[in-house]
Amino acid sequence: MNSLTPWHDPVVADIHATRERLADQYHNDLLAYSKAAEAHCRTLGLIMVEDQHPIVQSTPSNESKGSNNSHGAKVGAGETAISQ
Repeated sequence: MNSLTPWHDPVVADIHATRERLADQYHNDLLAYSKAAEAHCRTLGLIMVEDQHPIVQSTPSNESKGSNNSHGAKVGAGETAISQ
């Protein structure tokens, strides 16, 4: 019968140790850790997803002004359909 021998990966061990250290530091409070991590990222100048401008979406009034392209997809006013 085959038996598996435990394999020790120092990178995985470091990840587990870091996770345990952070859990202890924030008393297993994931929300507190998340807020601290987000604040740290902002301090570094990173842009959070919720800080980015939302993509302009079609409104129902714009969709009604569009026409169908050759594939049956709706093309809004001011948009150009690309045929393939």
